[in-house]
Amino acid sequence: MILIDNLINGTGKPLINTAVTPADEITITAAADLGWEDNGGNWNTTGYSSNHLTAPGFLFGNIYSSFHYSYVPIAQSEVIASAIFAPYIVSDVGTAKAVKINAQKVADAALPDDASNKPSSMTSDFTTAVLELNNAALDLTGAQAWDVTAIIQEIVNQGDWAFGNSINLIISNDGGSGMNYAQIAMIGHASNNGAPLTIVR
Repeated sequence: MILIDNLINGTGKPLINTAVTPADEITITAAADLGWEDNGGNWNTTGYSSNHLTAPGFLFGNIYSSFHYSYVPIAQSEVIASAIFAPYIVSDVGTAKAVKINAQKVADAALPDDASNKPSSMTSDFTTAVLELNNAALDLTGAQAWDVTAIIQEIVNQGDWAFGNSINLIISNDGGSGMNYAQIAMIGHASNNGAPLTIVR
C-alpha cells in the first residue's frame, strides 16, 4: 500500500513505498472438542439425545457446554486487543434464558472428559472475568460474536501460561430454571461452524 501525502504537505505524491501491517488475527476452532455435560453429570460430544446440539442454560437441570481450544499462540501476559467467541445457535427454548461464560483458570487446560475433567468437576477455579448473556442475546440464531477479551486476557496473564497452551471456555446456567436454553451446534450437526475463537493481538 502506498501512503499518499495529502495532509502534511498537500502534494498528493507518494510519501513512502511501505506496506501497512494488518492486525495480527488468530482464529482457533473447538471443532470436535466441543462438548456438553447434561443435568445428570454426563459429558459427551454428541449432545442432547445424540442430536449434535448442546443446550446451555436449564434443561431438566443445569447444563454446561465446554469448548476446548488447543494451541493458543499468545505469549504470557501479551496484551490482547480483542477475543471474539462465535458459536452457532440453531434455536432456543423459553423466554427466561440466562447463562455465563468463563474459563477454567489453569495454565494449560486439558481436554474435557467424562471423568475428572468435566465442567462440574474441573480442577482449579474459573476466571473472575465472566460474560453474562440474557434471554435477548440467546434468542439470536446463527453465528454469534461474544466478546470474551477479559476472560482470555486473565488466562494468558497467569505466571505459568506459555505460548501454545490450551484453553477451556465453559458456558453454564446463570440462575435460569424451567425449560430455558439455547441450542448450539456441535460437530456432526449441519450448522456446526467449529465455534471459532478469534483473537486479535
